Order: sequence, then structure tokens, then C-alpha cells
Amino acid sequence: ADVERLDVAELADLIDEHDVVVWSAGAGGGSPERTYAVDRDAAIRMMDATAQAGVSRFVMVSYFGASLNHDVPAESPFFPYAEAKAAADAYLRASDLAWTIVAPSALTLEPATGRIDPDAPAAGSVSRADVAAVVAAVLADPSTIGKTIPFNAGDLTMGHARAIITAKDPEALAKEIVKKGMSVRQAEALAILAGGKLQLTFKDAA
Repeated sequence: ADVERLDVAELADLIDEHDVVVWSAGAGGGSPERTYAVDRDAAIRMMDATAQAGVSRFVMVSYFGASLNHDVPAESPFFPYAEAKAAADAYLRASDLAWTIVAPSALTLEPATGRIDPDAPAAGSVSRADVAAVVAAVLADPSTIGKTIPFNAGDLTMGHARAIITAKDPEALAKEIVKKGMSVRQAEALAILAGGKLQLTFKDAA
């Protein structure tokens, strides 16, 4: 579908009777005009279409560091993308949709590892395959609704990462996992005790 040109009603027809919408469309560079048209305007139309179609769940693929206060210089070629993604993310957060924003760092074509770092202080890189796995993971876990999840490639399994994401003190839990070599279930139990609300929907070897 040409999401750049479809209006809200046409997009709503396209997703009618679907359970979720995952928005990962992007202009992929090129002109600033097209970047705004796809990464901001089309994304916002899709959010409106999602609500109109009665689909409540929406997952946005954004990027690590996306913010209305992104500090990207106006003369930078990255500026239109930073502006467009920040506006789309802000619109989603203000909506009534059951949203999650997945914010990976620089994308690579490396094979999936099944391991990420959701507590990194700065952007690094992560494989596209692992981003897809994170999207699948958040769709399976309602406790990620209303959360923004920045992440790099890392050493934590998806189950460990999910426990950290939903914990009240992610940094402390991450340190405990590494220090004590916790299993996924141990990490989830600790997150629950700390106030995280988790659904045991993941199966990990750890």
C-alpha cells in the first residue's frame, strides 16, 4: 500500500479486522519533504486510522534518542527525520491507543542474536532481526503498553530484557541479573516484588 498517499479512511479500510498495527514504514532518506510526508504525516494518519478502525494496539518503530528535544542541528541532513519521528511519537503518546514505542539504535544486517541491552546509556547498534524479535515480544506482553523501549544489541535475553523494561528500577535489576546470573524467572520474580507488572509469556533457555 502507498501509505504516503492513502488518506485516513483508506488506511482504516486497509487494517479493518486486524488486531494490531506495527508502524515501521519510513522514507529511507531522500528529500526532507518526503521524510515529513512518510515518517510524520503518514504515521499520524495511520494512528488516526487505527482508532477509526477500532484497532487499539499500536507499536511504533522509532529510534534510540528520538525526542522533541533531540538537539539535532537544523542544518544536519538528519534534522527532518529527527523532527518527523519526534512529532509522530508525541502524537502517539497523546492518543488513546494501547501503544508501545520500540526505539532501536543504528540498524545492522547482522544475524539475530536474541539478546539486547534495554538499559544502555547511549545509542550503539542492533540487528534488524533482533528489532523484529523485540516487536514480536512487546506484542505478546501487555505490560509494555505505554512504554518507550530504547535498546542496543547486548547480552540480555528477551526475557531478561522484558523484566528490566517493566521493573520500577531497571538499572538496579540489570545489575542484579549480571551479578547473580539470574534466570529469566528469577528476574521476573524480582521485578514483580519491586512493583513491575509482568506476564510470564516468554520462553527462554536461560
